Amino acid sequence: MTQRTNIKIKANGTIFSPGNSRAVAANKGYDRCVDFWAKSGYTLRYSGCMAADCYHIFIKGQGIFSSVSAVPPKYNPKLRVLYECLPIGFLIVKAGGMASDGVKDLLDLRVTGYTQRCDIIIGSSQMVEQADKFLAEDRAS
Repeated sequence: MTQRTNIKIKANGTIFSPGNSRAVAANKGYDRCVDFWAKSGYTLRYSGCMAADCYHIFIKGQGIFSSVSAVPPKYNPKLRVLYECLPIGFLIVKAGGMASDGVKDLLDLRVTGYTQRCDIIIGSSQMVEQADKFLAEDRAS
């Protein structure tokens, strides 16, 4: 008989993994978000690989991974909706975390094609909500 392990993601965390860092220069909300994490003493984890960074979130039970595009979209994320964003987002949510595209729940995203790409912010729910807030403030101004 196999042993079953329940992975749980805490509501808040101290590890951040920002992807698509070139977008920080053109997206003020994303810049403020990454700056907030750094100045708050969070631990930076950057492998350049979504799978590795998300695996780290599962193992540590906390943290956030983000890959946000620039505004206007000069540096778009390379992560595909069907093969990367939705499957990992689904697992994060099932473990108690949150998945967003920066505007709405990632799992509510309408899939329009197999090559479709999107922004992604996933991990500890309070961290994702804070990132969404920074991005919303930038869109409002």
